[in-house]
Amino acid sequence: MPRATQRRAGTQFVAEIKGRPKNVRLIPFKFSVVQAYTVEAGEQYCRFYKNKRRWLLEGVKVVA
Repeated sequence: MPRATQRRAGTQFVAEIKGRPKNVRLIPFKFSVVQAYTVEAGEQYCRFYKNKRRWLLEGVKVVA
């Protein structure tokens, strides 16, 4: 396996990233003690993950 994809304690594969690996960041987001998410932030997109699944919001337009 390439070094960037080796398994480490406490990690689990959930989904492929959308963009190129060097342009994507995984950001932990802890809303409260019982609500924690992971945000996959890439060039002009964000994806949200919770409970080992990707949350899909269809038909939502985000304007910055």
